[in-house]
Order: sequence, then structure tokens, then C-alpha cells
Amino acid sequence: MGGAAKRFPPRLRVPSKPPLRLTTNGTFRYRGRSTWFDIASAWSVGLDIVRIRGLLSKRRIILRFSDHAFIEARKDGLTAADLRAACERGEVVEDYGPRALLLHFTAEDRLPYHIVLEYVGRGRFATVVTAYVPDVKEWEPDWRTRRKRKRR
Repeated sequence: MGGAAKRFPPRLRVPSKPPLRLTTNGTFRYRGRSTWFDIASAWSVGLDIVRIRGLLSKRRIILRFSDHAFIEARKDGLTAADLRAACERGEVVEDYGPRALLLHFTAEDRLPYHIVLEYVGRGRFATVVTAYVPDVKEWEPDWRTRRKRKRR
């Protein structure tokens, strides 16, 4: 048996600074390669649609579509231009933290449709997660309010 003896167990490497820390105001911060990112603010504050629209118009962030959003939009006859129009001019119906449900209508026949837009913190992308034409059975006639589910 030649060779150097193996140590068991191997030494555990302890980072000099923990990657996650709690700040004095109660939010968590995560350390990236060179800077700290505020985690809790993206989830607690919600989606700032006015800010996102400004960043999109100035081309500081890029709007992208998930595969799911593109497939679902095509099923309902929606185009990429319709999805972009909803991001630029749609009305926020529900807020899910870093995501929001937006309502918009097609230009040609005023068909209502919803998109879910996601933007987290200081990211480079705003993403359309899904897009669909709302179902009459699930939404009130104003397309902004969900119907109450009947209990069985």
C-alpha cells in the first residue's frame, strides 16, 4: 500500500462570513459574489409596476416570456405584442409579492386576458410567467374579481 494516508473525515471549510444574515430592521440579506442583496424587500413590498414600466421603457431591464407563457398565449390566440402591451398598460388585479396578475384587453376585439408578471429586486429581466383568457366561471364580469367558490 503506497501513497499518502487519507484523512477521514475531511476538514469542513467554514466561510469567513455567513452568506445569509438578519439586519437590524428585520429583513434578511444574502451575500452574492461582491455585494449583499436584500431578500425580504422583494417579497414584502410587492411588485412596483410603475417602476418596472419605467425600467422597461428606458431599456434598463429586458422583458422575456417563459415557455409556458408563450404556449398558453398561443393557445388563446394572443401574440407577443399583446403580452408586451399588458406589461406596459395593464391593470394590476392581484399582487403576489414579486409577481402580479395584470388585466388587459386585445386591441382588435377587446378580448380580456390576464398575464402574471414577475420581477425580483435588482434583476436584469422582467418575466411574463403565464398568460390566459380568464374563464367566465371563475371571474366576475369585470374580470378583476374572482368568483367565490361554492363549498360542497
